Amino acid sequence: MSNKELLNETLLSLEKVKPLSNKQKKAVEELFTIVASDTISDDDIHGVADCIQTVLDMQPGEKNYNTILKRICIKNLIPAVYTMYRDLPVENKYLFMQPRSGLNQSCRFIYKKIEKNYDCILKLHELKRGTVSTVEYYANALLFVKDLATAKAVFVHESNDLLGYVYIRPETKVIQLWHGCGVLKKLGYSTVGKKGFKSGASREEFPEYNKYSIVTISSPADIWIFEEFMGLEKKSGIIQPIGISRTDEFFDQNYIENCYKKLYKAIPEAKNKKLILYAPTYRGVDPNRVTPNELDIEKFAEALGDDYLLIFKHHQTAKNLPVIPEKYRDKFAYDMTRGRGMDINELMVVSDICITDYSSVAFEFSLFERPLLFYVFDLEEYMDDRGLYYDFNEITPGPLCRTNEEMIDYIRHIDERFDKQEIIDFKNKFMSSCDGHATERILDYVGIGKDEEARLQRNEKYQVYYFGKNAGKQEYHSAVSQGEVNGIVSVTKSGGFEFRDQNEYSTEQPCRALLANRFKRTGYEFAGWYMRKTKRSSQYWYCEDGTWRMNSEMDCIPHTSRHLFHEGDSLEQIRIQEAESILVMETQWTPKKFMKIYLKLENLLLKVRRFLGKGWCKLKKKMKKILKK
Repeated sequence: MSNKELLNETLLSLEKVKPLSNKQKKAVEELFTIVASDTISDDDIHGVADCIQTVLDMQPGEKNYNTILKRICIKNLIPAVYTMYRDLPVENKYLFMQPRSGLNQSCRFIYKKIEKNYDCILKLHELKRGTVSTVEYYANALLFVKDLATAKAVFVHESNDLLGYVYIRPETKVIQLWHGCGVLKKLGYSTVGKKGFKSGASREEFPEYNKYSIVTISSPADIWIFEEFMGLEKKSGIIQPIGISRTDEFFDQNYIENCYKKLYKAIPEAKNKKLILYAPTYRGVDPNRVTPNELDIEKFAEALGDDYLLIFKHHQTAKNLPVIPEKYRDKFAYDMTRGRGMDINELMVVSDICITDYSSVAFEFSLFERPLLFYVFDLEEYMDDRGLYYDFNEITPGPLCRTNEEMIDYIRHIDERFDKQEIIDFKNKFMSSCDGHATERILDYVGIGKDEEARLQRNEKYQVYYFGKNAGKQEYHSAVSQGEVNGIVSVTKSGGFEFRDQNEYSTEQPCRALLANRFKRTGYEFAGWYMRKTKRSSQYWYCEDGTWRMNSEMDCIPHTSRHLFHEGDSLEQIRIQEAESILVMETQWTPKKFMKIYLKLENLLLKVRRFLGKGWCKLKKKMKKILKK
């Protein structure tokens, strides 16, 4: 489908949401134009947001504003932008999508693992929900799905409805890392009908869980919970208990040592004290989430101040955090929720005792086999408002405390009351897949580890061969020195090739059309295409399992991963005298430093070419004459 056809189809779809004026139609066309540009600046993002606002033609606060905005973006604009790019070659690219700002700790460990050990394109998309307007949030989402269309995988860590109407191409995997280990409080479809939560109709109209390739969880014991709240069929295979990536940090001794260094830098007094971590979950519903303020700091300080320090880590989405009284602030009690340089993982590592409630922190903290307390002063009320998946009295590996006095009394006598085996049993049941190797298993599923190891073992040279219209003349190009084969040949960060051209698909330019259609590095010695132009139409040949086969329609050709012929296959078997164009590629790993230098030079060269236009050929001829002299 051409961009013009896609634009018309998008306009027709939008008309079903609300009638469009000529001004609104021009805004959609302008939106497509901005998104299609090679580089997107902050001004461009604002431009996309302005276009969305024009199409919406409503102001915040008007009746049904959010619902109509959501329908326009999620049902129409986001799928349309994805469709514009999903037929381009899949790049060796991995995305991390953050609904808010910053790299969430659930994604951080696997992000750093990929960044450090694998040579690929790695991108973080921050949609900045909560810090920008809703319209700008959707503008950021449009740029994210544009990038997603050519990515091998995207990693997410919480539910999101942006992809509900996007038909994800089969080469792309959507990896749900999830942001917690285990689940206590009810979520998703389990909350339908409860006050303040989404209705069943809303969840059906804007699905949040229907595009995952895999959801990684901490134990087989929780599969049924994830299937229930995500509305997935039982035994679908999407829920996989292969572990939670971020828990791998807990098994790294260097990481543990660094956590203590950070603690002593932030709180020097902690060297001589034990730490009590208070990490409750939020109350209420988004966007009006609050944190409990029932823990009595004064009573804790009087009873336990000689031996302990109290650390607060409230939920990241909670607003209006309680203020610690000045008498105890940064002396006995420390709020480490924001801006103190330590996240919840790091605080769990250094804490001797953890007090929580209905939070998944309990599951993660059990890996350390240290005392857990559950401060559930509102248990009955919480059960009515939100609901729990388990009977707390049956599964919690620690006391259920209703008052501050109960918690203080337990901590005072913790040596004789703490049952370590209870924690171990809890850990073995709900955290059995978190063994320090979860990230390895996730990367194996994605395929990044295996592909990279195979690539690094090869030791050939980069070569590109081009057989042009003059079949008797064979031209050899070194990709590193030349960088052009009847179109642009770019060497990617991964050490592979991607063939790009600035012109749109056109059968009048068969070689360019061939380059534009999914020709990329496959990870094998050779990958090839053969095309012959006839009087009536063009016939496209591809090699599969050593046999050349023909497709009359370019769009019918399968993806490049199947177009293989192996070293030793003779190019003479192909009827070169009838060939309009043939491309053959041989891949190899190149050292990172040389690759980075080459990429910078190549980008500079392309900019010069575009600036000079037709004058580029004249400049090349003059330079050759000068060099000969």
